[in-house]
Amino acid sequence: MTDTTTTPARKPQMWIVHTRQHGTIIYGTRRGDGTGAVLSKHRFRGSEHLEVPVDEELGEPYWYLPHSQRSRADRHTINRAAGDLRDAGWTVEIRIDETTPAVGFWELEARKYQYAEYRAERLQRQAGAATATAESIRAANRRSYDALNGTPMLVDHHSYNRHKRLLERLWKREGKAFALIDKAGAAFGRAQAARKFQDRRESHGTTLRRIQGLERQLRDIERALHGRTEWLGQEPLVEGQLSELQARIAKLTGLGIPVKQTGRVSRGCAEVWVGVSEHGQQVLAAEMVEALEEIAYWEDLIAASGRKVWQAVDFTAGDFVQLGGRWLEVVKVSKRTLTVPDQLTGHRAEIQTMADLTRRVRHPHTTTIPYDTVGGKLTADGARERYPAAYEPPPEGELPKRPGLKRGKVHISGGGGARHEMWFFTLDGQDYRAVWPEPGHTIWYGPPTPIADPAPIKVFKTFGLGGRSAELVAELEVPAGIRWREQVFNVLRGWVEANKPS
Repeated sequence: MTDTTTTPARKPQMWIVHTRQHGTIIYGTRRGDGTGAVLSKHRFRGSEHLEVPVDEELGEPYWYLPHSQRSRADRHTINRAAGDLRDAGWTVEIRIDETTPAVGFWELEARKYQYAEYRAERLQRQAGAATATAESIRAANRRSYDALNGTPMLVDHHSYNRHKRLLERLWKREGKAFALIDKAGAAFGRAQAARKFQDRRESHGTTLRRIQGLERQLRDIERALHGRTEWLGQEPLVEGQLSELQARIAKLTGLGIPVKQTGRVSRGCAEVWVGVSEHGQQVLAAEMVEALEEIAYWEDLIAASGRKVWQAVDFTAGDFVQLGGRWLEVVKVSKRTLTVPDQLTGHRAEIQTMADLTRRVRHPHTTTIPYDTVGGKLTADGARERYPAAYEPPPEGELPKRPGLKRGKVHISGGGGARHEMWFFTLDGQDYRAVWPEPGHTIWYGPPTPIADPAPIKVFKTFGLGGRSAELVAELEVPAGIRWREQVFNVLRGWVEANKPS
C-alpha cells in the first residue's frame, strides 16, 4: 500500500546576527519568503541594498533592525522575533557580538547624508506627480463646468438625473484633487527637511551640544567601570531562607559579576560593592572607543568651521553677548551658562542693559543661556562706543533705590491679586485683612513712574468662616509719589507694629 501522506517542506535556517558595526541583521531570508508577516511586527525592515558585506557562510542579509548600529543588542526584540519565527516553523540561531567596537563613523555619517539626498529627490518627485495629477483633474473639471455654461438643474426635465450625477462626480473629483494637493504639500515639506538634514545636523550649536552629550556619556562609562554600592539586609525575612545579602551575592557571583562586602553596616543592612563582569567591561570599553571616535569627528568639524567656541573665561560681568540679533548685558558668568536680562521683559532694542531694563520694568527678570547659543561678544567699552544712546541718562534722572520689605514680630501674609494688593495678619487673636487697590496694570506693572494720588490702605477686622464678614477699622494714608509696592507694604507694617499687643 502506497503512503500518500505529504510532508510539509522544511523551512530554511535563519541567523539573527548583531554586531556594533552593522547592527542587527537577519541572514537566510529573501524578499517574499513569508517572513515579513512575522518580522514587520518587531520593527524589522527589509532592504536589498544593505551596506553589509556578503558572508561566505550565511549569504546575503535582507532584514535589518533600524538604528541598531553602534549600540548594544536589543535582546528583547531579538528574542521575541526569534520566538515568533520558530513558532512559524523556521530554525533560528542568534549570534551577538557587543564587545567589538564599530569603526568608520565618518562613513556612517556620509551614508546618512547620501540617504537624505535620495529621500529629498524621491519626495520631490512624489510632490511633483501629485501636483500634476491634481492640476489635470481640476483642468478637466473646469472644462466640464464650462461645457455646462451655467445651465441650472431642471427638476422636471429628463436631464435632471444626468446633470445631478455629473455635478456629484465633479465634486468628488475636486475633493480628490485637493487631497492630492495636500499630499504634495506634505511631501514637499519633507523634501525640504531632507535637504536641510546635513545643515541642521552639523550646525554649530547642535554639534557643541552633541559633543557635551558624548563627554557626559564617557563620564557615565567611567563611573560604571568603577562599580556601584548596594545596601542589603543581613537577616532573612523568612526563617530557613537566605537573607537578601546572601541571595544577592549568590546571584551576582553566578553571573560572573564581582561582589564584595565593604564592611559598612547600618540598621541591619550591609554595604556591598558590585563590580562589572568581564563581558560588561568589554562592552563598556567598546562604547568608550566609539564615543571617543565620534568626539574626534565632531571636534574636527568644529575646528574646520573656524567658528569660536565660547567658554566662561571669555566673559566677565558687564560684557555683552549676542543672542538672536540682540546684544544682552552679562549679569553673571557661570561655568556652563551666562545670566542675562530676560528677553520677554523690556523693549526690543538692539542692545539691552540691566540699568535700562530696571528703569523700564518694575520687576526685571533674568534668564540663563548656554554657551553653545552665543553668537558673539562685545566688551562694555565697545558697547558704550557702538551704542552711546543706550548709556545716556534718562530725562527724569536716576531712580531712587528700591526699598526692601520691613520685618516685624507679626507675620503678614498675602500679596498681589488681580486688582488689589491684599494682606492678612492676626493681632491678639483677632484676624485682619488689609486691602489696597492697585493704580492700574499699565502703570503698576510698567515702568516705575511715581503715583501722584495713591488710594489709602483699608484695614478690616474679619469674622466668620473664611473672613466673610468684615468691619473697617482704619484707613492708612499712602504718601504721594511712591514707586514701589514695597513702600505700600511698609506703611502697613508700621501700623501693625504700632498696634500689636505689648
